[in-house]
Amino acid sequence: MTKKDKKTYLIPMEVTRETIKAYGIKKEDVVPAKIGNKIVSAIMIPTDDEELYLSYMRPIWAEMKREERGRRCIVSDGKGSLKRCEMDCKACKKMKDGAPLSLESFFEETELEFEDPAANQCETILTAMLFEDLLESLRNKAPELAPIFEVLYDGKSQRTIANLINKPQSSVNDMIKRMRTILQQHISRDDLGR
Repeated sequence: MTKKDKKTYLIPMEVTRETIKAYGIKKEDVVPAKIGNKIVSAIMIPTDDEELYLSYMRPIWAEMKREERGRRCIVSDGKGSLKRCEMDCKACKKMKDGAPLSLESFFEETELEFEDPAANQCETILTAMLFEDLLESLRNKAPELAPIFEVLYDGKSQRTIANLINKPQSSVNDMIKRMRTILQQHISRDDLGR
C-alpha cells in the first residue's frame, strides 16, 4: 500500500470560543460534531494512524452505547427475569418520534387534571429527576436492583415483580429492603453535603 492509498481518519476535538480565539483557529474549520451523546463545536484532526483513531474513539463509542442502553425500557425476558428492551425505540408506543413523550401528552393520555398545571409539572419534573438520581445510585452500587426499582416505581406490586423474575415474594421483599437501605444512605449523604 502506498502513501496515497492510506485512509485518512478524522478525530473530533471539542473547541470553545476561548480556545478558538487563543489558538487562532479559523471559524470555517469549526464544525458541529457528535462526541459522546452531545453535539459540540469541534475541529477535525486528520490522521492516517488507524490505531490512534480507534484508541481515541472507542471510549467515546462505548459511552454512547452505555447511555443509549440506559435509556431503554425494562421488559420481561419471558423467562421470569427482566431485561432491557431490544426493539427500535423510534417505533415504540411509549415514545413519540423517537423521543420521550412530553408532559402535555402524558397528561392527555392519563387524563390527569390539576388546578395549577405549572406547579404540578414542576413537581412531576422534580420527581422524575429524583427518580433518575436514585436509579443512577442503584446502578452504581447494586446494578441487579436497578431494574426492580424501575418496575416498582412503575407501580407494579411485589407479587407481580416476583412473577416477572421468577423468585418468591419474600426474596423480592428482601431486595426492596436492601434497595431502601442503599437509597436512604444515598439521600443522607446528599443532605450532609449541602
